[in-house]
Amino acid sequence: MLKQKSRLFLNFQFLIYNNSMDVRKIFNFSTAFTLAEVLITLGIIGVVAALTIPTIIQNSQKQELKSGLKEAYTILTNAYTRLKTDNGFMENYNAMYTYYAATADPRQFATDLTSYMNVVKTCSGDFGCVAADGTNSYGRTYTDFQGGSIATASMSYYIGRYQYVLNNGMILFVWQPAGEGAIGVSIDVNGWKGPNVVGKDVFSFIPFSTSPNTLLPRQTDYNHGTICNTSNANTIRIGCPNAALYDDNYWNLW
Repeated sequence: MLKQKSRLFLNFQFLIYNNSMDVRKIFNFSTAFTLAEVLITLGIIGVVAALTIPTIIQNSQKQELKSGLKEAYTILTNAYTRLKTDNGFMENYNAMYTYYAATADPRQFATDLTSYMNVVKTCSGDFGCVAADGTNSYGRTYTDFQGGSIATASMSYYIGRYQYVLNNGMILFVWQPAGEGAIGVSIDVNGWKGPNVVGKDVFSFIPFSTSPNTLLPRQTDYNHGTICNTSNANTIRIGCPNAALYDDNYWNLW
């Protein structure tokens, strides 16, 4: 009886196999693609990739720079707050300004501020890591927002004389703004990597006579028309660090 059931089962399997083969013959099923089909598919994938990958890469870079700017500002404000705490007179902006402006040289402020930061390299001399014309030791050149040379009277001090490389790779610049305060700082949030552009990965900050004296991003006004317009000289000169920190629309400008 068992042998008979086994024989019936095998016959049933054979019948199913034969029927499936007949169906394949009737409909001429094929498991392979033709060469033309493969080439067309690859062509479509290539076109889609060419259209989307650059945008994906640019958006990823912007997100990286936005995160870097927030981290940089946290580092700067923490250091500045500690500096003020240890030097009580600095809560008064005028007293701080008088103290550091006495020598008309931001070197002392640079020394004091960086004592509260994780510096792995102090660039020797003036413009020791990035030259006054904006050329760094890797041969790359810092530019304004629209790609123009940074080696101008209005731009050069954003790549400050006193330069420091932090343990996270960021580069701190300390400079003397012309008639705008005792000192200023800029920070390249991703170090030697590009784009090395003021307003894209380089942002500047100065003390403001708020109460208390606070280190704030340059140009806090964004919503009154011209400051973050990429065709405007203000944007070309300094970028818009406040907007870059707090307004996501800023990152749609480039």
